[in-house]
Amino acid sequence: MILPKNVVPSLCCIHTGLQESGFKFNVMTYAQYTKLGKETAMKVLADRSLNNIKTIHAIVKECAKQGWNYRIGSNVFPLMTHPDLKFSVDDFYNASEIYAEFRACADTIKQNKVRCSMHPDQFVVPASPNSKVRENAIRDLEQHGYIMDLLDLPKTPEAPINIHMNCYNDGNFSGAADRFVQSYNLMSNSVRNRLVLECEDKLKSWTVQNLYDHAYSRIKIPVTYDNLHDKCNPSIGLTEQQAFELSLSTWPKDIVPLFHFSESLVGNNPRAHADFPTFVPEIYSNYEKDLHLDFEFKHKELAINKVSRKNLLTS
Repeated sequence: MILPKNVVPSLCCIHTGLQESGFKFNVMTYAQYTKLGKETAMKVLADRSLNNIKTIHAIVKECAKQGWNYRIGSNVFPLMTHPDLKFSVDDFYNASEIYAEFRACADTIKQNKVRCSMHPDQFVVPASPNSKVRENAIRDLEQHGYIMDLLDLPKTPEAPINIHMNCYNDGNFSGAADRFVQSYNLMSNSVRNRLVLECEDKLKSWTVQNLYDHAYSRIKIPVTYDNLHDKCNPSIGLTEQQAFELSLSTWPKDIVPLFHFSESLVGNNPRAHADFPTFVPEIYSNYEKDLHLDFEFKHKELAINKVSRKNLLTS
């Protein structure tokens, strides 16, 4: 069990080894902000934001060393998208330090060709029937675009912002797609040009085929293939190989597709992610062109090491 040379793994958000060494992401709740009061809270937020970009930079350096890509965590600037708060990096006392660390991290990314992506959480739903949820989703996505801009990442799916449509309860895929396109048209180029949509794991939710028919056919947005999601919620009439190939067809020819890799945790819930991989799916291992894979396993870099050519050949 080993990754082919043409498949590059991507670490998702956290490096457990660095975390144990003290590189941890810091957050803050709105309740904590209120309790501290604005003046004190803004000082704490400034310190935590600087800590977060330094942590990202440390992880990027480790990914560069290993030849991996990196999915950046979403909460770089705690509370900055909260609807009841209005502040930016320029309001922080240490803004110059934060900007300098972003520039240093951007240099490390460029020099080592570390591909970076982001994956907003499940509550970011630009296709929601609730207008307030759509507004919040756009604001949150703009924050992701802003972070990627600070890191001077490409405004293309080379640096994808990956989301789920996550809107299917009414069974009206076409109506949800209409709302998604309306929201999409309100987004800046920083977001719109990076956005990709991922197939989902809940039954009767968005399959590769649904995304192709209702989103890609309208706005040519790339589809992220996830082998576990496709297994849990397959496209009707498509084999795994066909769904994989259909997803591939949506990506620009000059950009390596960034797909997701996981498998089910042993137990009653097939959608739960395993700690470590026990195999590499044939759709990935038999693919002859370049392919990048986000490793969505619970044990982060340790899971990559299980199938990493570099680690297995030197162990």
